[in-house]
Order: sequence, then structure tokens, then C-alpha cells
Amino acid sequence: MKAAAEQDHPEALYELSLTRFGPHGDHVLNDARHKLLIRAAELGTVAAQRDVAVLYIWGDNPSFERDWSKARFWYLQVARKGHQESQLAVGSMIVRGDGGPVNQEEGLALLELAANGPDSYEAKAAAEELASYYSGAFGVPPDRDEGYIWRERVKSTPVWPLQVWVHDVYAGCALGVTARNFLKLLRRQFGLGRVLAEPRPNLFFGDSEALPPS
Repeated sequence: MKAAAEQDHPEALYELSLTRFGPHGDHVLNDARHKLLIRAAELGTVAAQRDVAVLYIWGDNPSFERDWSKARFWYLQVARKGHQESQLAVGSMIVRGDGGPVNQEEGLALLELAANGPDSYEAKAAAEELASYYSGAFGVPPDRDEGYIWRERVKSTPVWPLQVWVHDVYAGCALGVTARNFLKLLRRQFGLGRVLAEPRPNLFFGDSEALPPS
């Protein structure tokens, strides 16, 4: 994998950015992993682009301070490739003007793509956003017919509790969110704050000294 990454192979760069150990078993420095992830995103790796966007949203990692404009940029790259979650996220950002100028037409179009996508969790969330916007939220001109359509879509789109849990855990673990925010996610879903009294170390993008031995 390291050899492929040295040849600028995007998938290898991305996978190497997630690994915990360097070529001699040493912990990879945060800045090195940051560079690998950014390079993979620059080369068009969908997963890397999505991860970079979310890390800029969270702003909870030393290598990724919160930056809405950068998050919007990277979300938009992957949304244009049909990534449903990113269509939902950046669609709302564009409607609201987060990280850049307001463009209601573009934002609503992206949300409609997300609402018609295959993942029912993301589809329902997008439909909820559309119902809210067509009710007049954030300066969108109210449209009674569109609002009704999307409210009905919300009612008719089933989402199982396990789907919610999986999405939140994925956001908490795969993106290097600190233990503090990950616990917030768990508390919201299961009330596990008292059970998990000691935060577990960050497995991906946290401080190298906090990582467990191989």
C-alpha cells in the first residue's frame, strides 16, 4: 500500500491516511496523515472528499479547524458525483448561505436529489429540509404545494432506529471525532453517558500518543 501511495494512487493514499502506524511501526504524525487525506481528496477519492468535508464541519481535530467554506467546497465536489449524504449536507448549506453565497435554486435541487436517493435515512432528512424550506424557512418563498408534497414524503419514508445509530456511529468513529463529541452522539441515542465514563482514545486522527499499541 505504501508503494502505491508513493505513486500517488488515490485509494492507497486514502487507506494509508486511516492507518495507525508508519513503516517502522511508529505512530504516523497527525500532519502526515492530514496531508495524505487531503491529497487523496484532491485526486478525487469520494470517501476522502466526504471525510475532509465533515472534518472541517466538526472542527474537532488539530489538523482540521472548523471552516465552513472548505467544508462546502469538498461536500460540493462529492455531491456532484451523486453522493447522497453530501447532497443533503451541501444543499442545506447553499440554501442557508453557510460557507458561501446563498443560491436557493441550486441548494433545493441538491436536496431533491438527496430526497430521491437510495438511502432512506438521508432521503427522509432531505425531505424534512425541503418541507421546512418550502414553508418559508431561511427566506425561501413559501410554496404550499411543494411543502405538502415533502411533508407527505417524510411521513411515508420509514427509518429504523438501527439506521440512525449506524449513521451516528459512522460519523463518530470513521472521521476521527474526539471522544467527547462521540459520547454526545451516544448519549443522544442511548443515554450511555454514565456507562462510558472514560472516553476511549481517538482511533484515527487523534493524538498519536493516545493510540493503542499494535
